[in-house]
Amino acid sequence: MNLFREEKLLYKGFASNLSKQEITNFFQTDFEGSKDFLELYSVFDGVDFMREAKMFRSKFYEIPKGELDLINVSFFLKMKDIIIEKEYVRYESEEYQFFINTHIPFADDGSGNTIWLDTNTGLVKRFDHEEDFEEAIIIVAPNFKEFCLSLEDYDPNWIKPIYDNE
Repeated sequence: MNLFREEKLLYKGFASNLSKQEITNFFQTDFEGSKDFLELYSVFDGVDFMREAKMFRSKFYEIPKGELDLINVSFFLKMKDIIIEKEYVRYESEEYQFFINTHIPFADDGSGNTIWLDTNTGLVKRFDHEEDFEEAIIIVAPNFKEFCLSLEDYDPNWIKPIYDNE
């Protein structure tokens, strides 16, 4: 199982001790992309992108001039961090609570902006923590698998300092 294009992306996956059944106990799993999500998290409990990763929304959607196209991804969250992120209360609005209840956070850009999987539609969305809730969410990919396959090294000539000596 590999949802990343190894020729385009240097990454380090952390071995998972979770079974698919344990993962399904945490989340609704009958949505588009759930099979791929379960597969990845049963192999890796989090992934670090050693050169940072990027993807472009324009691979899937027409992006109006002035709107965000480039999406950065530093790492995929570990399962314990996914649970913590879902329990963390930023807003107290009903809309935010609905969002939390129908989405799974799975990635971060290293600056606190998170990437979420919609369990109703399978869409992948970015949540900008510096925006008001109504402006914070944008769709970035049609599903989890396509999102993963669209990732590539942010800069193939650079590597995170923590990996320099490996």
